[in-house]
Amino acid sequence: MTKYLNNSLVDMDTLPKPDISTKVKFSKVSGTLERIHGAKTLPKKVSILKGYFESFREFQSTFTSTEANCYSSFYPVLRLILPKQDRDRDSYGIKTFAIGKIYVRILGVHDKSDVAKRLTAKCSDKDFPDVVYDVMKNRCCKVGELTVADVNKHLDTIAFCYKNNERKKIDDEIIKMVEGMTALDQKWLIRMILKEMYLGIKSAKILTTYHPSAKHFQDQYTSLSRVCQAVESGEVYQEGGSVELFRRCNPMLCKRGTVETLQTLLNQSEFYLETKMDGERFHIHVKDGEFKYFSRRGYEFNSFGSSRSDGSLTPFIQPLFKIPIKNLILDGEMMVWNREYMIYHTKGENFDVKSIQPNNSTVRPCFCAYDVLYLNDQSLIDKPYAERIRVLATIFNEKPGVLTMCKPIKIRDSDHIIECLNKAFDQKEEGVVIKQGDSVYAPGKRIDSWIKIKPDYIDGLVSDFDLLVIGGYNNPSNKFVYKYLVGVQKKSLSKSEFVAVANISSGLSASKRIEVNEKLKPYWKNCSHTKSGRSIVVNNPPGMDFGAQTPDVWIQPEHSIIFESNSKVEKAVKRHITDADINATATKRSRQSAKETKTKFTTSSNVGNINLLHDNIQKLDGICDGKEFCVLNTASHLPTLDELHKMILRHAKRTFVCIAATESLRVTKLKEIQMCNIATVNWLVRAVGANVPLKKLISFHPNEMIFCTEETGIEFQRKYDIFSDSFTKKVSTDELKSIFKTMDGADLETLSRNSLYELEAELADGVMKKILSFLKLGQQATARQIWSVKWQKLYFGHLSLSSDSHGAMKKILSFLKLDQHATARQICDAALKLVDMAPAKVAQLVQSECNKPDVSMDSILTAFKNHFKEML
Repeated sequence: MTKYLNNSLVDMDTLPKPDISTKVKFSKVSGTLERIHGAKTLPKKVSILKGYFESFREFQSTFTSTEANCYSSFYPVLRLILPKQDRDRDSYGIKTFAIGKIYVRILGVHDKSDVAKRLTAKCSDKDFPDVVYDVMKNRCCKVGELTVADVNKHLDTIAFCYKNNERKKIDDEIIKMVEGMTALDQKWLIRMILKEMYLGIKSAKILTTYHPSAKHFQDQYTSLSRVCQAVESGEVYQEGGSVELFRRCNPMLCKRGTVETLQTLLNQSEFYLETKMDGERFHIHVKDGEFKYFSRRGYEFNSFGSSRSDGSLTPFIQPLFKIPIKNLILDGEMMVWNREYMIYHTKGENFDVKSIQPNNSTVRPCFCAYDVLYLNDQSLIDKPYAERIRVLATIFNEKPGVLTMCKPIKIRDSDHIIECLNKAFDQKEEGVVIKQGDSVYAPGKRIDSWIKIKPDYIDGLVSDFDLLVIGGYNNPSNKFVYKYLVGVQKKSLSKSEFVAVANISSGLSASKRIEVNEKLKPYWKNCSHTKSGRSIVVNNPPGMDFGAQTPDVWIQPEHSIIFESNSKVEKAVKRHITDADINATATKRSRQSAKETKTKFTTSSNVGNINLLHDNIQKLDGICDGKEFCVLNTASHLPTLDELHKMILRHAKRTFVCIAATESLRVTKLKEIQMCNIATVNWLVRAVGANVPLKKLISFHPNEMIFCTEETGIEFQRKYDIFSDSFTKKVSTDELKSIFKTMDGADLETLSRNSLYELEAELADGVMKKILSFLKLGQQATARQIWSVKWQKLYFGHLSLSSDSHGAMKKILSFLKLDQHATARQICDAALKLVDMAPAKVAQLVQSECNKPDVSMDSILTAFKNHFKEML
């Protein structure tokens, strides 16, 4: 179609379409963002945002009615409001310091001037975009000239220049934008470049305000352009989702689970177990020989290669296909493979799989596939998982170090899960993934059909580390510390210093982060910098080694706090210190590292909460001093972990026994190594539960132990019988009832006639000699004297000993079974009847037998038996 324009014949199809973003002033967007930022409540922020969306739709309707064949999408605006979610533009590669230097050149001020210092300050109490606004509000135009289309075009150019290492052109693009913007426009432009908007409203809420299904489309497509296209075309979101070749797709995620949750699911369906790989999640898309690699967040990486002639991985994958491949989408893990040692490296070993070059002779990328989503024009995400893995096995030949397939194991029962878990944990694997056999693939979803179990999900299975806060990183507005640099103490003969180990930013709630910041705020000190040529050198404070990543602020150890972390330290170590340093400095857990550190707080960096380490608890006594407690778990009907810690800390700060309420996997492991006693929570409550001073710590009781060491077991044998009845201490009514319950279920041996004779011979030969010697002499045989004979192994009764011969005889006589098979109850009844029999009567009976001319041990025993028969 041709038309005359300006007296010239023009082909209308070659002209660019009218674009709505060329009619939208950037100042309108920045003004709306400023209003949202200034609103105090979330409903007010949402109301402002919703009003802007409605006004844009009205303008959109007017624009499309007046402009034929136009581009009227909201996408150009939405990508500016949500810069972090914009996957269609590469990184800008520019931060606050570089932007500040550009502004110094724009203003033409001296590097030593106050303005230049404010714009290039490393540490500041003010938000950098706010600093720029203050500096520029009286130095630039009052009316913005740029449109949304202009800003997007400049940002595209900046991203392109950064990708092609054209630094000077980046400065030129920023200068061009600044010349046509108000101070407020520049403030929000910088936020968009830094991708930190600080609107006080989450991206998910912005999307659902734009359209109820927008968040679902974002999870499915990971592309704002596709989101706007779906919304504006009236597409209906389908719960199952879909996948498209060369389109970003969020992978299906695993739900966090435990062994207990799995045991209930096993009865409903069949499950498969596979080892959880410690790499980076990727999708590989193949179409007519062309390859694309998308990360979990939807970013495309070209370093692996787009064809069989380039890249670090594609040339080696292409020859491994054993069936004709027209198109394909694989889901799996991108691992780092060591060529020399033929092993995988973990994510924490300072290897970035995306940066490995093809000529690297040490390591290479290796893709471990565990699912197939698309094959030869057919989507497979609606097929059951069991069927998909069968298809996956037919696609390629495996080659170690290039392309492999995770081998799922079909789960038989709950015992099989425990066996596989133990094997994975023993081999130091990251964890296991358990997938339901009939589950379909749900892009971007986290549902029960895929469950992951890692060691740090199981309470007490991963060692905890006490890490001292030695530095902090300010948020982009420089108003508070949002990330903490933690370290350990490294001692040597000449000096003692604190060495950085890792950064901790997650695991703290907003309220507790504020609490930590308020506590440390008076003691933060800015890190000093020295200029050396064109480089900035950081001066480490005395006794501090920050490593490669320098914090914005630091703190002296005596004013600091300790975080308790149970995350994998090896994931963060290499950034700062070596494995040898870790082994030298973090071998023991210590809540108080000499006088340099004070234990104040504790947090778990991967659990999501922070608890006070009760430094305000008043110590009542020292009965637990020198003893170390390890509280593994508790139960819902018992005191909480926090309450149990308080009980212990009232008496000491170190421990000597593990405490548990249930036999978890960690408890099972501790029982296997047989290194420590494991007592129940009931014992701990009985021992230190009362908030009163104690003179000594009560001893363990067999009924309150989950496991005891060999030494403790020997002690129990010395003090208790096989039914946990004390030989020397009186029992309460409740304890006696518990003992009787144990006896009712016990499998006691019934003596045969021959066994009875052997027992009587043994008694006559040893025990009775000593007993009779007590009786002949008229001594008051005490319980201790009787027990020195060591006949307790033959004990069948359950009556406590008294301290005189009368009580001793009750116990002794209960052993003297008759020719008939007397029950325990009969023996007890006989012993009770002896209460009325004076010791003198017993002695008289023995003496009369001894006066006979043919006296023998057998005759004495016979006299006793005849007397007992009458009583039984």
